[in-house]
Amino acid sequence: MEETQRRMGEESQKMIQALDKNGDGFIEREDLRQLLFQLGISRDIMAIFNKEDVDHDGLIRIEEFVEWLLEDAPAAAARQMKLYPKRVNDISSPRSPDSSEPEVASKVINCSQWFAQALVDAGVTHVYGGHGGALVPMVNAVVEHPKLTWICTRNEANASLMAAAHAKLTGGLSCCIATSGPGATNLTTGLIEADLDQCSVIALTGLKPRQGLGYSEFQDVNQARLFAGGSLSFSENVASTEAFVPMLRNAVARAITTRCCVHLAVPVDIQASVCPVPYMPLAAVDTLTQIRALHADTQQINAVAAELQEATSGGRGKVLIAVGHRCVAAGPEILRLAEKLHAPVLTRLDAKGSCNESHPLVWGVMGVHGKPGLEASARLIESCELVLAFGVHDYSVILCNQAGMQVRPMIVFEPDAAMPINSCYQALHTVIGYTPHVISAIMEKMRDMNRGKLAVRASFRTSLAHMTSKQSPGSRRASQAQLPSLAEMCESATKQSSKKNGEAWSLPSSPAFARKDTDDTAENTDPEPEMGPEEKKNESTEIHLEEVDYWELLSKARKQKSWREILASKEFLHIGRYEVDNYMDHEHCHPAKVFEEMNKHFGPNDVLCVDTGDVTLWAGLCAVLSKGQRTLSSERLGTMGYSLVAGFVACLVREDMGRGVVVAGDGGIQMTINELGTVCQVFQNSTIPYRLLIVVFDNAMLGRVHFGFKGAQGCELGPSPDFVGLVKAYGGDGALLSDETEIEEVVAKAFASEGIYMIHCLVDPSIRADMTAFKDKSIQMMSSG
Repeated sequence: MEETQRRMGEESQKMIQALDKNGDGFIEREDLRQLLFQLGISRDIMAIFNKEDVDHDGLIRIEEFVEWLLEDAPAAAARQMKLYPKRVNDISSPRSPDSSEPEVASKVINCSQWFAQALVDAGVTHVYGGHGGALVPMVNAVVEHPKLTWICTRNEANASLMAAAHAKLTGGLSCCIATSGPGATNLTTGLIEADLDQCSVIALTGLKPRQGLGYSEFQDVNQARLFAGGSLSFSENVASTEAFVPMLRNAVARAITTRCCVHLAVPVDIQASVCPVPYMPLAAVDTLTQIRALHADTQQINAVAAELQEATSGGRGKVLIAVGHRCVAAGPEILRLAEKLHAPVLTRLDAKGSCNESHPLVWGVMGVHGKPGLEASARLIESCELVLAFGVHDYSVILCNQAGMQVRPMIVFEPDAAMPINSCYQALHTVIGYTPHVISAIMEKMRDMNRGKLAVRASFRTSLAHMTSKQSPGSRRASQAQLPSLAEMCESATKQSSKKNGEAWSLPSSPAFARKDTDDTAENTDPEPEMGPEEKKNESTEIHLEEVDYWELLSKARKQKSWREILASKEFLHIGRYEVDNYMDHEHCHPAKVFEEMNKHFGPNDVLCVDTGDVTLWAGLCAVLSKGQRTLSSERLGTMGYSLVAGFVACLVREDMGRGVVVAGDGGIQMTINELGTVCQVFQNSTIPYRLLIVVFDNAMLGRVHFGFKGAQGCELGPSPDFVGLVKAYGGDGALLSDETEIEEVVAKAFASEGIYMIHCLVDPSIRADMTAFKDKSIQMMSSG
């Protein structure tokens, strides 16, 4: 035995000692499988454990196994191996009893079945995809597994979008599969979507049998090159049965630990082949726990607390909080920090709802179509002096000027170490840890500093000076003139325009869809040019910006009352909010009015799914999520049609606890409307009362292209089909909405419904939602809409 251990080397000795729990020289069969897997033993050696005459409860003599292993002679080893009946309580296996299905671990399974069980162990519940001849073994394995739900989409492009949405909503690994040829190529958009949004997705595509690859023309595409060229960092063709499990392990590890999309192309004959590796959980499944830390480094906490103390001392700091979808669960704690710092909060669209949007410090969405998007967001970003970025996946909007250069310092907060490496922008600090705990620790340190227990040492002011060659308007000190009361400032901000006071940076608040005031408070007495009939008709749809120095308002609020008192008094509520006058048109409905009514009905588990286009701005401006709801959108890639498939995924994830609420334009909805067939199939074959609400804002044109690009032609789409009739054909219900007096009744009925319900809302094609870019003249850039 000693000679054998010497030949095995130190690593193998440790493995055997760990497995030989009782020191009696026996090893349990399942433990031996794990040892062989870790050593990377060949298929021939592994195959012996798939023989039918190998009893599942057998024990193997360790000394004979080691000798056999070193000989690397499977045939001889088969003769030397001796199996002994298992003795009750003789050996306790180190393997977790619930780490995999016991019946799977003891059976002869093919590579597709291995893959299906690996998905389950990785937390996957649904597999989205399209069917085809090069995928039959894989689909069979998915359908037969009791813990996987097969979603057969009407187009593979939508399967990949569903997988991307599923990963974003759950924060876990999701999966899509497709057959060879166009099945694989159709996946491209959704896989790039997932990769850009930093979501963990694994895509598996079928290939022709190996003997037909490379010369037989039908559906013969080099899929690995295709997806690698589309930005996927891991995209490989599996060349052999032996390589399947190790490559799957690497793919899952990459997807989970770096939050990206990975791809494997597997020939159909490999899918159907007996897997040479008996099943065991992939080590990669648990790798995410290795990069998570419940508590951040104490030195980092102290340093960040010092930075924030310096940045906000004396009420002079202009700190902005930005929230991305990776920190949506920490919304209440982020608001606590915002109240402590008196810092406005902006969210990416995918994080909309994470912080209570009825709170006066939550100013709405940033980053729409690659720009700040909303006027208030742009002004806050331009004038802030320090950005706290919580789980934000793209810093360019909050840090850079139009030249793409960083002009603002930031502190980065991430829940784990999967995405902390930021090679493009400078961060004063990067804090990794469970966000609620991190925030609590920082606030406690700041309290200690206020009590004089800790000295403040910060580099905030120095960093700000280095990033700005000259003082920007946002960093100028406001005039110290006597400020009015908080109530007076709020009233002024929502009802009239105030002049800039001295050198103060004036920030527009409350952009409102309202007629411009013409009372005696107006300072400009120059006559306005007379408007034509069409201009008069649409006057109420223009966004008029009243100006107020928001930072001074915050300083005044802090001196006057606590945030609890401010919230209770409702004095601050309308700052930064968006309203619309009664736009009475009995042929159309204003989107803002529809959202105003929908805001009353959103449940805490509902998921708002926003499409790309003008509807993106309407949702950012007018949807108010105050109960911790989630929002899904194609934030980076800007895929039209995303909202419908995301809404379907939201239904699958939330089940009977919430609904998917889809808001889309007439152009976007038609890009994926064929998936109503998939929705209908799943809903009607399930006992779960799924609820999917679809709101289509129909202006019979591609509004964002028409309004966003001067001189754009060819944007007309009308006449639109009968969307409600189409939904009814798929077993749903709905209503046409063209009169604002009917909004309340229709919306209430929609939120009380089950199954599929559509509101087809007719919108005046002349109404636009304005989008704002930074007022930065450092570089000339073409508008991107």
